[in-house]
Amino acid sequence: MKGNSLVYTQLQQAVEELFLLVPEDLKTLPGYDNKNYLLTAEGQQWIVKTYADTALKPLLEEESRLLEQLHLELNTPKPKKSKRHNAVETVDIQGQNVLIRVLTFVDGTFLAAVDPTPKLYYSLGLQVAALSNALGNLQSPLIQTRHWAWHLNATAAVREKLEHIKAPEKKRVLHLFIQQFEHQLLPKKHKLPHRLLHNDLNECNLLVDGQQLSGCIDFGDVAYGPRIYELAIVLVYAGYDKGDCLDWMSKVLTGYSASISLSTQEVALLYYAMGMRICLSLCNGVAAKAQDPKNDYISH
Repeated sequence: MKGNSLVYTQLQQAVEELFLLVPEDLKTLPGYDNKNYLLTAEGQQWIVKTYADTALKPLLEEESRLLEQLHLELNTPKPKKSKRHNAVETVDIQGQNVLIRVLTFVDGTFLAAVDPTPKLYYSLGLQVAALSNALGNLQSPLIQTRHWAWHLNATAAVREKLEHIKAPEKKRVLHLFIQQFEHQLLPKKHKLPHRLLHNDLNECNLLVDGQQLSGCIDFGDVAYGPRIYELAIVLVYAGYDKGDCLDWMSKVLTGYSASISLSTQEVALLYYAMGMRICLSLCNGVAAKAQDPKNDYISH
């Protein structure tokens, strides 16, 4: 247990008092805009998440409800209810009200830490399609109206953050991708199949066991939109760091297509969604790093 000892003490007290878990160990984990902890209690591991913005409570409660209803071969976190039967509680940490929740720990090796193989990337596509179909069976009016900087449709917000991109040529290319997305995809998106989306299937939110995708974590960016947005995101992260990116993307697409048949229009628009995700990740990441230069997780 490292860092601010008072914070840890108060967190442990909150976990024991509200969630009836007696902490044996508590460690800080990397996080983007909330704080994450690895808790050991009752001989098993849990994830504790805290949020300074208490206005997020309805959204976090809805995310928890969706996680409870999600039943997959793929392992996903499940919320642990408090003694008051709440998935999200408000606690006092150093004189400030913060939200706290406890989730089951999903074991596995991060996709980012393993060497890619055709079999693994086929499994990636297959399981992403299964996740997409499962989310497609769930309904959430709250998520359907959620609009923020990590939604692919948020082109205006992303364009504003181009000022943080210093290289003129890179800024020009990003602006072109945003323009293409606005002109080619957005006018047609209402014709595309829509569903709930995980919305952040990067290689650090996906877990593997051997040659199979085994788990998926961090549903904090859950959104609603065209189903190709989910596929576009996973394809970007599957190929961005590889010289033969199209070959690896094709392995994922083959697995995905075994469960979901895309329309001709969806295939034609997939490129623009992928380009927009690249813009969104780069611009949001650089802007967040400017606000929090010491956060190494953002650099990743």
